[in-house]
Amino acid sequence: MRHTGPNSDPGVSRTSVELHSGVSICPPVPEPSLCSSNNLGTFHSPIAGGRAPPCGHVSQLSVCLAQGCTYKPVHGSALQLLDEAQAGVRKLKAQLGNLSAAYGEIQIRLDNVSAAYGEIQIRLDNVSAARAAVQGRYSYLLTKVSRGWTFFNGNFYYFSHEKKPWDEAEQFCVSQDSYLTSVSSHAEQEFLSSKTHGEAHWIGLTDQETEDSWRWADGTEYRADASRGFWAENQPDNYDPKKDGGEDCVHTEPRKRNLWNDVKCTQPFRWICKQAHGQAGL
Repeated sequence: MRHTGPNSDPGVSRTSVELHSGVSICPPVPEPSLCSSNNLGTFHSPIAGGRAPPCGHVSQLSVCLAQGCTYKPVHGSALQLLDEAQAGVRKLKAQLGNLSAAYGEIQIRLDNVSAAYGEIQIRLDNVSAARAAVQGRYSYLLTKVSRGWTFFNGNFYYFSHEKKPWDEAEQFCVSQDSYLTSVSSHAEQEFLSSKTHGEAHWIGLTDQETEDSWRWADGTEYRADASRGFWAENQPDNYDPKKDGGEDCVHTEPRKRNLWNDVKCTQPFRWICKQAHGQAGL
C-alpha cells in the first residue's frame, strides 16, 4: 500500500465526513479522505482508495493513529469534555455528601441505641439490687421468726418465757438490736394482749429519771392523753414511794385486761422486746 501525505497531489480532492456519537467508521472514499471524530477533533487519512481506517469514536483513536492518521484537536470539543468531567466531579461530590449525611444519621441512631442500652443496663442493675435486697429482707425475716420473734404491722416482737427485773429485760432487748416495747395504738395494745397468755410482761415505759415524767425506752414520744385508756383504773399510783424508790416501771396486768400498771422495777416479770421496721431494715 502506498501512503501519501495530505499535500502530495494537489489535484486530489479531499472529502470530509463529520461523524457523530455512535458512528464507528468513515465511509468509503476513492482517494485520501478527511474524517472527523465526534467531539474530539479531525483525523486526516493518507490512504488512497478503499476504506479509510476507523476514526469515528473515542475508543478508536489509537487505531486511527496506528494507521497513519494525523489528529487535529477541536477546541470546543475539549471544553465540552472539561464540562463533562466537572459535571462528573460535582455528581461524585453530591453522592459523597449524601453518603456523609447517611453516615451521620446512622451514627446518631447508633448513639441512641447505645444510650438506650446503657439505660436498660442501669435498670437491670437496679432490678438486680432490689432483688438482692428483697432476698436479704426475706432471709432476715425467716431468721427472726425461727428465733421466736413475731412480725406485726411492720415490727418484730419478742415475748420472753423467763423473768427478769426491768433493767435486765431492757439490756436483753438492746442486745437483740431492740428495746422494751412501746405502744402507739389500740391495735398494737390488742396485739400485745393477745400474746401474753395471762402473764404480766414488762413494757418500755418508765419514770425512773424524773417522777411522773414518763418516757419510752425506744425514744417514742409518750402522749398522756392518747395513753390514758391503756392504764388500769387508778394507775399509775406510785404505790409506797418510800420503799425501794416507789413504782417507776410499767407492766401489763393480766388480771385487769392487760392494762398498764406501775410497779417496782426490781420485780421479775416476763418482757416484750420490739424491733421497729427501720431497725429491721424492712
